[in-house]
Amino acid sequence: LERVGADRVVFPSKMQGQRLGMELVRPNLLEQLRLDDRNSIEEIKVPGAFVGQSLRDLNLRKHYKVSVLAVGPKGQLQVNPQASHLLEADELLVVMGSNEALRSLPGCLLARLLLQPKHSWPGVPEAPDFASGF
Repeated sequence: LERVGADRVVFPSKMQGQRLGMELVRPNLLEQLRLDDRNSIEEIKVPGAFVGQSLRDLNLRKHYKVSVLAVGPKGQLQVNPQASHLLEADELLVVMGSNEALRSLPGCLLARLLLQPKHSWPGVPEAPDFASGF
């Protein structure tokens, strides 16, 4: 298709497979806008560890290296929220940062798989190294 002038070739099954894989390892991720190969904007469910805390107390920029762009219930997001905003369980966060920083947020199964220490038990085969596949 590119030879006949297409600017971009889209493989729906490949895209859907990638999205399904991301949903499995990042269950809090709702939407992702890739800015480039290293940075994204993501809409995520507020992680349980953040519920009841203010944006000021969480200080996501310092601790996770992500910026909060908006927060609130679905369809009623508040852009540039106040630092005093208390996060609730049914709210969404729109955050921007490097893909690596976004994966470090709580609720990211991929980060837990990549960061958990390897254990070996007698008689139990070694688990595959997931880090080499990503």
